[in-house]
Formats: sequence, C-alpha cells, structure tokens
Amino acid sequence: MKSICKSLFILTAAVFSAAVLPLGATECQVTAVASLPSGIHDMHAGVSGAFIGMSGNTLIVAGGSDFPGLKPWEGGLKKYYDTIYMLTARDGKYECSISDVTFPVPAGGGCAASDGKTLYCFGGRNEAGPVNAVHAVGVTGGKVHVSQVSVLPEGFVPVSAVFYKGDGCIFVHGTV
Repeated sequence: MKSICKSLFILTAAVFSAAVLPLGATECQVTAVASLPSGIHDMHAGVSGAFIGMSGNTLIVAGGSDFPGLKPWEGGLKKYYDTIYMLTARDGKYECSISDVTFPVPAGGGCAASDGKTLYCFGGRNEAGPVNAVHAVGVTGGKVHVSQVSVLPEGFVPVSAVFYKGDGCIFVHGTV
C-alpha cells in the first residue's frame, strides 16, 4: 500500500472473532467542555457514525447521520451530513464552531484514526451506498482542509482504525 504523510494504512480483513481482554479497572471522569453553536440543536440533536479525531489542538467531527423528523421505528429515513464541526482549545476553554469547508460527500458509519496532525477518514456510506474513499482532514491556522488521499480496495468495508505511534502506521480493520 501507499505511504501517506508518513503514515502507512494497513488493511486487515475480519477472519476471526474479537476477544475481550481484561485490562484492569481504571477511573475515568467525563466532563462536558463546550456546547454546540446556537441553532444547531434546532437542526438535529446530534449525529452518529461521524469521523472523529484530532488535528493539533482541534477535535474534528466530520459527517455522520441521524433521523430527522420521524424515528427509525416510526418509518423515519436516515440522513447523512457533510458538516465539519471543530472543537478548539483556547486559553483553557473549548470553542465549538462549524467549518466553512464541508466533507467531500455526506457520509457516516466509516472509521477514522488520527496521527495528531491529520484525521484520516475511511469509507462509510450515504444514501447512494458505500463510500470507498479515504479522506484526510486537518486544521492549519484555524482553517479546515480536506483532500482525498486514497481509495479502499473494492469490497473492503472498514469498521475500525487505530494509529500506532511506534511505527507510524494506521491499522484499518474491516470485512470483505
């Protein structure tokens, strides 16, 4: 496969069942750090299946889907989005904003991994069906930039990804 931004994407196909590994108890505190910009709650309560990760000190939330109007069990239709939200740390506080730049296609349900500088978004789907592109999303000087950096192998459906700092690779797991 091709090396992108010094990150190698390694694709693995699902041929085994996942096992739960006991990692011991840890403590975790969950804190709300910011609210969505005014008016967003009027559009939808939130999105699922978004591509999420860091670019510098900015958390990126790109794309995703929801069921506006009727719920799924009421016959509602799923809608996919191309909106990119940014949650940026400034002076110990977080600001949430919407980027003027949109994701290239409305999509959700793929997977993503970040090397800390760039968020790599693998696949997903939308109303037209599966998305086979790999997109790179980054923030420089407060401005979002998005580019298509690769295409997934035909029939590969990514389900999870992780950046491994040890060798600078992004491992992508999926099914064929």
